Amino acid sequence: MNPVNFEKIIRFRRVKPFWVILFFFLIISCTVSKIKQPNLYKIYRRNVPFLNPEFVVHNETDSSSRVYFGIKTKELLYSKKENEENFVAKVMIQYRIYESFESREIVDSSTICLTDFCREKDCSSQAERTDLIGDFLLKPVKLKKYLLEINSTDVYRNQVTTKFLNVDKSSPNVSQNFFVKSAQTGLPLFKKHLGLNEKVIVKYNNSAGKNFLCRYYNREFPIAPPPFSAFEPAPMDFQPDSIFPLILSTDSSFAFELAKKGFYHIVADSSSKKVLSLFYFNETFPDLSSAQDLIAPLRYITSKKEFSVIDGAENKKEAIDKFWLGIGSSPERAKELIRQFYTRVQDANRFFTSFMEGWKTDRGMIYIVFGPPNVVYKSSESESWLYGEENNFMSICFNFSLAINPFSDNDFILERSPIFKTNYYKAVDTWREGRVFTIN
Repeated sequence: MNPVNFEKIIRFRRVKPFWVILFFFLIISCTVSKIKQPNLYKIYRRNVPFLNPEFVVHNETDSSSRVYFGIKTKELLYSKKENEENFVAKVMIQYRIYESFESREIVDSSTICLTDFCREKDCSSQAERTDLIGDFLLKPVKLKKYLLEINSTDVYRNQVTTKFLNVDKSSPNVSQNFFVKSAQTGLPLFKKHLGLNEKVIVKYNNSAGKNFLCRYYNREFPIAPPPFSAFEPAPMDFQPDSIFPLILSTDSSFAFELAKKGFYHIVADSSSKKVLSLFYFNETFPDLSSAQDLIAPLRYITSKKEFSVIDGAENKKEAIDKFWLGIGSSPERAKELIRQFYTRVQDANRFFTSFMEGWKTDRGMIYIVFGPPNVVYKSSESESWLYGEENNFMSICFNFSLAINPFSDNDFILERSPIFKTNYYKAVDTWREGRVFTIN
């Protein structure tokens, strides 16, 4: 059993007047059991403003991987019992390691309990508050890929968030062999998209005297076409716009920053393809801030002519407002349409971003137009989304297949079909009639 490092948690948090207490209980070890394939619809529904923890995996050695977690204190419910001095929040992190989605055999399982104290009920209002950041150790037995399921529970709110991560120990050329942390704070990064000139420190788990190359790509990808279209994606141009060396220091790390828009692919040598990719889309990504951010996704619910008028307007904000007021018929309804539509766009960025923004992808397009699916089934190489009830011929089912590319393992391609045409136009027409399209 490997307990969570208490000292490391405190150092990461950089807190002063209060504490984080961690207990590590081993519940199941090397137990094998069959589990029925579950409906995973909750993985694509953010618990706003509740618990949405972040996780990232780093392979420290061939025999061990470390999972770093980040929990925002503002998303926790703090409670105070009578005669107690502090408000308290409790989080339980339960993880299971499986061979894969298909086998669903539990290789190992453990629970981590966190207790956080603060002086006031609204703990996020305290200026010195920081997020809870720590780690726990995994020890997969074989050099292969595993599936990690993590259920995080806000105990006092009795609310659970589920996330799935791949633990990839199949090759030296995998991104999880790199640990990326902020050069400013020293904290782990839970994202692959960075800010412009945001400096990070990247450490490789086994340098073996290697230096690295960075291939820079400046690409503008088109948005996903409708689900009924006859569409063959253009082949990826793997010729980089530029290449430059990265020299490892004595501790097998190097400093790195993204100097311009695009994506940066870090490889061990000129023949390698899949190692580490970092991306810069814009300063506020995955959130939307500029008028252009708001205009681009409108292409999913506008005609080509309408979109050209909005996109070419001198006053783009005015053009956006005019569009939503036109279909909403009143300021109140327009505001609700705007809120729902752009929340979906931002969530698509959070869930589906690969080497392109999530809203541009096939899953992003379906998510924005149709909303979060009612049923989600996942396998190692596919996803199925169902809108409506299972075994109901009126329901809509979309199937996505994993696309193998060197830049991301989050790229899924929709299996398109003419049968989607009627339902797609129905969804778009609903938006254009001033109503949010959703299937309960």
